[in-house]
Amino acid sequence: MNYKLLNDIINYIESNIQEDLDYKKIASKFGMNEFIMQRVFSVIMGITLSDYVRERRLSKAYEEILNTDKRIIDIAFDCGYESSIAFSRAFKKTFGISPSDIRKEQPQKYKIYPKAIFGEKSYSNEIIEYKIDSFDKVELYGLQISALTEEDLDYKIRVLYEDIKNSGLYEQFNANQRYGYTYFSNGVYYYFVGSPEKNEKLFKLVIPKNDYVVFEVGNLKQKSINHVIEFAEKVFNESWFSSDLKIYPILEKYVQNNCYVFLPIM
Repeated sequence: MNYKLLNDIINYIESNIQEDLDYKKIASKFGMNEFIMQRVFSVIMGITLSDYVRERRLSKAYEEILNTDKRIIDIAFDCGYESSIAFSRAFKKTFGISPSDIRKEQPQKYKIYPKAIFGEKSYSNEIIEYKIDSFDKVELYGLQISALTEEDLDYKIRVLYEDIKNSGLYEQFNANQRYGYTYFSNGVYYYFVGSPEKNEKLFKLVIPKNDYVVFEVGNLKQKSINHVIEFAEKVFNESWFSSDLKIYPILEKYVQNNCYVFLPIM
């Protein structure tokens, strides 16, 4: 499968998302048959190319409604709708709220249908929720491990959690708000687990005040956190982050059965 070609097509569509797209001309531009192009997209992503374009336009409209004073009717026209009524109906069906209510309520959480990414792990049309939030400086006390490779760090994290569960620290951290923190410094990977409860016998870690992109991860499996990181790395504006997210500081906050992943905006 030529993933580069498919991603080039998506990048072209994204750059012209508000234009009147002619799929036959797009396919020809990239040396493909229109039927094959649309068929490959729908098979891999589970959504037609036309529906993908509609959802991406509505996602951009969602952001414009929240972040600009542009008239809703003008945003509707930019999305290819001939009336605000048709636009509002499609918008509410997609996001569960009307454009006027979005602007009035200014919800803290954003909802978007992400840009399609083709590869060994292709990202589909599942809706992604995130928010931008400030996080005050916090002092944490816990245990820290280090490793020279990501693979070794993953292994040591599993061993670390077995140890803290056996020692009773796991319950102690959970009772006082458990945090996890992964970072990379001077060629070494580090992982910390702990809580704000002061304990001079444990390692002290200070998390500075910063603005973050925050995702809620439904379960606590590491692969779910990794999926969020991979998604953010490929979808969000590169100017938000100062370096490769694979070596980026990642804060995890555990609340009951949910995990919140914080990626600092630099």
